This record gives sequence, C-alpha cells and structure tokens, in this order.
Amino acid sequence: MVDISDVFNIPDFCLSFVNDDNSLSNLQAMVTNVSIPYLERSFDTDARAGLPGLIPLPLGWNNQELTFTLQSFSQEIIKKIAGKINSLIKMQLNGCGLRHTDQTVLNVVFKGNGFLAQSLGMDLQAQSSATSEYRIMLNKYELVISDGTNTTTVIYDPMNYVLSVDGVNTLEDQGQAIGVIPTPSPTP
Repeated sequence: MVDISDVFNIPDFCLSFVNDDNSLSNLQAMVTNVSIPYLERSFDTDARAGLPGLIPLPLGWNNQELTFTLQSFSQEIIKKIAGKINSLIKMQLNGCGLRHTDQTVLNVVFKGNGFLAQSLGMDLQAQSSATSEYRIMLNKYELVISDGTNTTTVIYDPMNYVLSVDGVNTLEDQGQAIGVIPTPSPTP
C-alpha cells in the first residue's frame, strides 16, 4: 500500500475524456481544484424503544461527487461536455505530487463515470483566463496511486457491489447474498 501521508498538493491534473470503446480521446484539458470523492456513510440514529442507548445502524454511502475547475476553454471541450448533458460522461484525470518526507513522486490516476450536475458557467476576470467549475455525480470510479514501487487501487462501483481496496472487495458477501455477484462453486 502506498504511503500517502504528508503529500504535497497536486497542483494540476490533465483531464482526458474516455471514448465509448474505453480508449482515451485526444481531447484534453488542464484542470485544478480537483476534489476526488471520499466515502462517507449515513447512519440511522433514531433511538429505539426499550434500548438503553443509541445504536447507530449503517445505511448506504453518500453521493460521490467529483468537482474540478477547467482552466482553459476550447470549442471542442465545450461541445464534448455539452454533448453529454443527458448521458454518461467517462473521464480520466492524471496528476502527480511529491511526498514531503522523501521527495518521492506520487502518480495519481482517477477514472470515473457519472452524470453532469453543474457545468458551462464561466468566471471571467480581467487580465486572467476564463475558468469554469464542474461537478460530476459519479456512479463508478477507480483511483490508482503509485509511488513507483507500490500501488494502491480503490474501486467503487455500487451497482455491482464493489468497494475494493487493492483487490479485496469489502462488499462481496453482500453482493453474493442478493445474487449480484456469483457465488463460487465448491470444488469436489
């Protein structure tokens, strides 16, 4: 597992769009202010009759939002995003940062699928470039962090009952229980 403690900020990411055949398109843009989602769970915290105290019951995970600021405008990028206003957007963000303690370079790749929740506005400032902020409501993502020696991979795909960290799916038992994930056949 990659040690991501004490990581210097990752100032810029390169945004690439993913084609329907899962290849990367040639259309790319520089993005900043990237907020990669973290998992946060909701809990039922209602007091139950007869219990001596509150027992929080875990519910589902909260919305997974990817937010970023697009640093440049091109007609092609605006057309690409506007063309996906009512359909699934597939994208990949690539970035890197330095670990303060030993100056190791950490490479970060984030792949996500989701739907546009906020877009196409512009911040126009004198003597500065135009920017726009985007928010994507994700339904699936993969985060890979590598320091050249170790790699950590997190996959979140709730539709298929996948919450995997380095190949260990913590939702596998639940998925098998409801038949979403096949149960392995016993070997004779």
